[in-house]
Amino acid sequence: MGPTAHNITNCTIVVSGEEAESESYAVCVHTRVPRDGGLIDWISGVRYLDRFARREGEWRIVARRVVFDWEQNLPVTENRPEGAQPIGRRDSSDFVYAFLPRLMRSGTNSR
Repeated sequence: MGPTAHNITNCTIVVSGEEAESESYAVCVHTRVPRDGGLIDWISGVRYLDRFARREGEWRIVARRVVFDWEQNLPVTENRPEGAQPIGRRDSSDFVYAFLPRLMRSGTNSR
């Protein structure tokens, strides 16, 4: 799988003492290589259904169900003009390592 993104949108959370329940909508994009070759962008609308519990003062997910509401597959096209923004990578060759070196050394990043 190539680049991915999960964009969380609407969230509803109900807290009851040391437990909570939530429903969060997300739009997800995954670039995949299908069996017949080429690249496709798999775009889906999902809901995360979560149960939380607070233990020793920290909230943690104790159960999750992912519900797929819709999806779409689109062919990837290369229409990047000369001098376009860099393409993200999933390793240390990504632009963020050179552009924000202190952030990458801090250990607070999500990569």
